[in-house]
Amino acid sequence: AEARFTPRERAVALSAYCQGDRVLRRAMRQHTAGEMRRIRRHRLGWWLGRLLRRRTVDRVIAAGLPFLLALPVASCRQEPDAEVPSSPPSEARLSLLAVGDTGRTRPLATLFEGALSVSDAMTEEAVRDPVDGIVLLGDNFYWNGLSSETLVPRVAANLVRPFCHFLRLDGPRSDEVRSACRRPEATRSPVPIYAVLGNHDIEIEESPRLQREVLPEFLPDWQMSPGLARAIELGHGVSLILFESEPEIDDPQAIRHALVRAIQSARGPWRILATHRPVATDDLARPFVGGYPEFVLSSIEAAGRPVQLVLAAHHHNLQVFELGGATPLLHVGVGSGARAEPPIAEDHPDARFGRLALGFVRVDLIGRDADARLSATLFEAPRWPVLAPLQPAVPIARFEVDRLGRVSRALKTDHGMPPDRP
Repeated sequence: AEARFTPRERAVALSAYCQGDRVLRRAMRQHTAGEMRRIRRHRLGWWLGRLLRRRTVDRVIAAGLPFLLALPVASCRQEPDAEVPSSPPSEARLSLLAVGDTGRTRPLATLFEGALSVSDAMTEEAVRDPVDGIVLLGDNFYWNGLSSETLVPRVAANLVRPFCHFLRLDGPRSDEVRSACRRPEATRSPVPIYAVLGNHDIEIEESPRLQREVLPEFLPDWQMSPGLARAIELGHGVSLILFESEPEIDDPQAIRHALVRAIQSARGPWRILATHRPVATDDLARPFVGGYPEFVLSSIEAAGRPVQLVLAAHHHNLQVFELGGATPLLHVGVGSGARAEPPIAEDHPDARFGRLALGFVRVDLIGRDADARLSATLFEAPRWPVLAPLQPAVPIARFEVDRLGRVSRALKTDHGMPPDRP
């Protein structure tokens, strides 16, 4: 149907739809290229599905597909001009991997599901250099969250299959999902899984309760906040504050009360705030004017204790911001756990890095005494899991923050702002 319309006809249709709303028009034009790529991938997936059902070509596709797909992708994938070392410059005392918006499932997932590409890359990174925990930053279950009817298959598909390496499966209901774990128990390294809710996780009324109360029956190391905020002591002076941005996003008093109490209860001196929605931008990745980000930042200030690092998702890309003022901190957005798309900050005074790519972040506590700092390394994962043998995940940027919230770029590359384009 796309080819039946001239560019002029499509422009007229867009103008009529937007009815003079320039913001809407700009947003739709910004998303057009990504939507067309998604449609083409969908068509390719159905075509491959028909081929896979023909047993005579199964072996040909299995052997040749990764190489065929890698040819066009490898030519356009950008690597950092200056190499980012895979490990921070000194031994880490505590390490976390964090990612958000992972809750997608689609046909032919082994070939094309971005969430598997990212989780496979996280597993490889943890095998290379073990970590002490995983942080999932919301939208764990697209599109509407969990229901009692979908609970078992969704836990198996969205958590056990992708994050098998990190899971302990000895809970009272673990046997119901164990078959989705494809790694032998002896090769796994279980760690705590810290999670918050995303906006898609709260659409079904029972979803928050199922994630908070029932999921630990399948995954004993699954941890969430029972309310809006909870401080968890990770050791080595690091406190992780799980903050639920979505349930009371328009209630500044509820946010302030919960956050101030959680921040003040966190022993620190290092405090990491994990939440779903960014606090450095509005929903269109522009500088915020009031609203939720201001509620959160003013609450951090009111708590009177530093929060050096904020981990957020919601925007499906990789972004870094340096926030100054009364609450200086490093803000890392890693919402491309399953797909990469706009919005991404372009004209934002606090933006320091942006990439439209699948990926995750590794956080390490490094150095000692006056040299201590949190190091955040962003990794780009291959677009599809079928490409992983030819395109392993690569570190593309690293930023560090000290106890006073002062941010430095640990290694300079040419891939900062303005953001890279696919």
